[in-house]
Amino acid sequence: MRRILPPLLLPLLLLLPACDGGGGDTDGGVDVVTDEEYFGLALGSCFVLQGGLGGVQEMTIGVEAENDALGFMARQIRYRLGGFLRRTDYVTVEDGLVKIHQRSEVGSPNMDVEFDPPIDWLARPFRPTGTNPLRTDTTATDVFTSETETWTARTSLTEAESITVPGLAEAVEAFPAFVVYDRTDAGGGMTSQEDRFHLVPEVGFIKADLFGTDWPDVQLIEVRQLPSGETTCTGS
Repeated sequence: MRRILPPLLLPLLLLLPACDGGGGDTDGGVDVVTDEEYFGLALGSCFVLQGGLGGVQEMTIGVEAENDALGFMARQIRYRLGGFLRRTDYVTVEDGLVKIHQRSEVGSPNMDVEFDPPIDWLARPFRPTGTNPLRTDTTATDVFTSETETWTARTSLTEAESITVPGLAEAVEAFPAFVVYDRTDAGGGMTSQEDRFHLVPEVGFIKADLFGTDWPDVQLIEVRQLPSGETTCTGS
């Protein structure tokens, strides 16, 4: 049976006081959630979204693995469209920030790059950043060819929106996040991509539209925790 977000728990969670800055466990003596809980990126988190053509196309965002393949412990966020792996982000979560260290994409063309420095992707607490979004100027190095590009990644949030999520009795307050990646190759050619998410503190992703138009505009229908030993996030 599909497990939908608890209808009474989420509105209560959203009333918790936000803390400024990093990932401490307390704020003035009041217990608060950890960074990974705040961003919805606990190992095994599985977000099932649906939409696109005919409203039936499925996309999943899952924190499917954690290992030290990069020389340090990093989590793999894997994005699947119709069950097929399309993107993997290797991230760390610490001090109120989610950082992307490596990105692999399956598409036209394929891409597998490491970032130096890593991209500051999401910051805690979620709130509008106005004219001062997160910005990272970084070098992206192809894992296989060692060719490099210059990337500028910018994440900005706008005012929270009230969104109805299937299975919940009440609407939730979600922050629209816009992540723009400007890429300049060695020949001076420039391309730009944009990801769009709606994020809810202590839950995670409830809407997503990657690359602007290349992925469907999908909304959350289920969030669950992968059973021990299961490493693929798909609809149940």
